Amino acid sequence: MKDLLFVTKLHLPVFSSAKPEGKTDEDWEFEHQQVCNYVRQFVDDNVYNHICGENDAKFMWSKLEGLYASKTDNNKLFSPTKLEQMEYKDNKSLGGQLGGSELSSIEVRTSKMVRLNGSNYHIWRNRMKDFLLVTKLHLPVFSSSKPKGKSDEDWKFEHQQVCSYIRQFVDDNVYNHICDENDAKALWSKLEGLYATKNGNNKLFYLTKLVQMKYKDDTSLGGSLERNSRDRKSIVRHGHKDGR
Repeated sequence: MKDLLFVTKLHLPVFSSAKPEGKTDEDWEFEHQQVCNYVRQFVDDNVYNHICGENDAKFMWSKLEGLYASKTDNNKLFSPTKLEQMEYKDNKSLGGQLGGSELSSIEVRTSKMVRLNGSNYHIWRNRMKDFLLVTKLHLPVFSSSKPKGKSDEDWKFEHQQVCSYIRQFVDDNVYNHICDENDAKALWSKLEGLYATKNGNNKLFYLTKLVQMKYKDDTSLGGSLERNSRDRKSIVRHGHKDGR
């Protein structure tokens, strides 16, 4: 999170010792609110409930540190949460699980971020749009022209920054199609063209499924062929043949 705050230039409300010189109280208050909103997008519901009313970024950061920063499991909230979220794993007894301290025995969602995989474009687009607006990185994608008073160099950098940011939240099969894009609006439009169809009938998702078909460790040959047959039918139904 610290890295993301610095990448998006939202670090000052958390890590500066005082309001920057020349910044109005209103702008400084807005930046604090913006950072709080941003951080809350990356916490689970049980954490969110403890910081949902915070509007001071530095105070909220300190609050999270006080609740969760202990290097052992002996902090105020993590230990009870671990106990609540424990599940039986692979026929292990409850006693066997309680005797271990590995995180693999606990199901914990660490982030609400959505990664674009080719089939979830619409939910990804809406969340990514929210993230860009929260972080003030929306202009290169959604503005019709360069903002007045901004130099070409700064505008070019903002486009590169947004492209780099978006690429952090796509799967590898998507990344390969946008890895060289430096224009944020063009990148956004390219993703829309590839993945935006309403019924999932897009070119890349089904072709990727075809390429990635393989036997699964716990699947019989018959089961694997049956699954692959269903996937091929989906591909053909959407107008894409596998060439076999």
